[in-house]
Amino acid sequence: MKRVVLGASLALLFLLVLIMTAPARLVGYLVPENQLRLSGFSGTIWEGVASNAAIATPEGWVQLGRTRWSLSQLYLLALMPTVEIQSEWGQQQIRANIRLYPSGDILLRGVRTSFSASLVKQFMPVNLRGTLTLESPLLKIADGVPAEGRGKLIWRQAFWRGVRGSQPLGDYELNFRIPAPATGNASVKTLAGPIRIEGGLEVQGREYAVDASLTSNQAIDSELSAALLLMAEPVDGGYRLKFNSEF
Repeated sequence: MKRVVLGASLALLFLLVLIMTAPARLVGYLVPENQLRLSGFSGTIWEGVASNAAIATPEGWVQLGRTRWSLSQLYLLALMPTVEIQSEWGQQQIRANIRLYPSGDILLRGVRTSFSASLVKQFMPVNLRGTLTLESPLLKIADGVPAEGRGKLIWRQAFWRGVRGSQPLGDYELNFRIPAPATGNASVKTLAGPIRIEGGLEVQGREYAVDASLTSNQAIDSELSAALLLMAEPVDGGYRLKFNSEF
């Protein structure tokens, strides 16, 4: 009987050692390849590095670059996979703690990401420059949409480039709050620069309302002015954006 117990204990210990030292490349078999691509593995499945990573979006693949992760064994046993990630791709940097619940909900904590504003061109037909930094202490995603959270988005050295001209904009900060699913509000303020933007955004279900003013102490590029006239009303010293629409 003692031999059986000893043998089972040794087998369990051997299994635990195998699990704890499992190579990082096994992660490549666990994540859906049509959503996340990883290559160049090193380390273990718990503390590992992928020399290159990319994530799928509706507009195509977005590079994440070198990605490091730390997977919690405790939360994995509780069927709530929790991972700390950090990635770098040029000036683009991402850091976050991500937890996946059995329901499919995703909880993000301590989010901090910086990336070039030119990346926006992959999703919208505008040519922007500058650096965007997103910071959020908490953001919950349910059914693929934000359901709760708060944070801020800072756009520094903002710059607009058109077909025939360009326009330096300034530095801006947008603070947002999501108290419930499909409900949220945001306010934007100017930190510095020639063009001042002040106002806010309200979201309720599929409807949203924008109310903001844009003023400048210098002439605005004619091409940018023409684009603004498509959705804004000209007022003394600038434009007033006030409208309701649907996503």
